[in-house]
Amino acid sequence: MSALIFNLLRKNTHYLVFILFASTSMATTAETLSKQGVVAITSSSNNTLIVAYPLALYQLNTSNNSWLPITLPDPAIVLTGAAVNKSNGVIFIATQHQGILSSQDKGKNWISRNNGLASSTITALTQHAQQADTLYSVVPEQGVYRTEDAGKNWLLMDAGPIDMSSTIIHSDMPDSMQTGWIFTASNNGVSRSMDCFCLWSQAGELAGEITALSYAPQQPKHIYAASGNNLYLTKDGGQNWAVISELKSTISTLHITTSGVIYAGTQDGHIIKSVDNAQSWESINGR
Repeated sequence: MSALIFNLLRKNTHYLVFILFASTSMATTAETLSKQGVVAITSSSNNTLIVAYPLALYQLNTSNNSWLPITLPDPAIVLTGAAVNKSNGVIFIATQHQGILSSQDKGKNWISRNNGLASSTITALTQHAQQADTLYSVVPEQGVYRTEDAGKNWLLMDAGPIDMSSTIIHSDMPDSMQTGWIFTASNNGVSRSMDCFCLWSQAGELAGEITALSYAPQQPKHIYAASGNNLYLTKDGGQNWAVISELKSTISTLHITTSGVIYAGTQDGHIIKSVDNAQSWESINGR
C-alpha cells in the first residue's frame, strides 16, 4: 500500500472499514457461489455448454475449458433450470420467482416468457428432444406446462405424477402415441408418460430419491438417473436399472451429449465428465 493511500485511509477510517467490508463481502460471495450445487448443464453447440448455478450462468467451451459469465437479468435472481434452442442458440432460464426468461444475445437482453403460466415459480425446465421450439416446465402444485412456440405461450398439460420433483426430461424414445416420452424424478424413483400425457407409471423398480435425470440422444432408450452419489442406467426405457458408477458427491444434474460424453454436476458445485460411459471421470472445473 502506498504512503498516500495509507495516510488517506488513516484520516478517513470509514473508508477503510468500507473497503474491508466490501472485500470480505466479495470473498464471501465467491466462496458461497463455489459451494452451490450445479442446477443445470445443457449443450449450446458441439463444443459449448451452458452451465447454471443458483446465482450464476456460464458458457463453457469444452475444447479449452474456458468459462464465460453470462449476465443475468437480476443479480438477485435464483436459477432452477436452463435450456438452449439448438437451432438458434436462444438461452432459456427457469427461476424461483421470475418465471421463465429467454435471451438471444448471450445475456445482454432478457425477455419474460410467462404467458399462460399460473405462477412465476418454476422448479424444472427441459427441451423436446427433436422440436427446438417445444419446451416443458414444472410449476409447483400445478403440473407440467408445454410451449410449442419457444416460450411465447404456455399450456398446462397435466398435473404430473405424485411426488414429482424438480427434474424433468423429454426423450424421443420410440413406442409413443405422439413424439416421445416424459420422465420425471421423485422422492421414490422415476415416473414416465408418453408426451400425449395419457398415463403416468413408475419406470421400473428404482427406488429412493432421484436427484438428476438425462438420456442419451443417440440411444433414447438409455436413461440415466442419479440417486445420491450413485449413477444408474436403464437401456430399455426404464424397465430395468443398474448402477454404473459411484461418485464421491451427490449428483444434482446430468447431461449427455450427442457424442456420448456424460457431464455430471454435483451439489457441492463440481462438474465432472466421462467419455467411457461412467467408467472413469475427469474434473473440468476448479470449484
